[in-house]
Amino acid sequence: VMKTFPKLFSLSPENLEPKVKFLLERFSLSKADLGKAVVNHPQLLSLALKNLEAKRDFLLMDIGVSEAKLGQVVKGSPSVLSLTVKKMKAKKKFLLETVGVSEAKLG
Repeated sequence: VMKTFPKLFSLSPENLEPKVKFLLERFSLSKADLGKAVVNHPQLLSLALKNLEAKRDFLLMDIGVSEAKLGQVVKGSPSVLSLTVKKMKAKKKFLLETVGVSEAKLG
């Protein structure tokens, strides 16, 4: 983690704790799964809590990911949470219009 994202070590526990709690509780991640996600994408813990909330809402409401599957999204590709909502919307549009993925299959 230190090699890929040394900034993580400059963040205070007070800054990190709410994000860790949010990811564990609202994305239904176990500590082990969150640990793996942070090793794969340590920038995850540098994201603002407000941004994590917006991305969770987008995945649930716009993409159609179920509450039960949110953790799988983060486990499979933690970097998706580093995308802006605007970029997520553009990718959704591309998948629907250009690739032909159905709305029902996105989530």
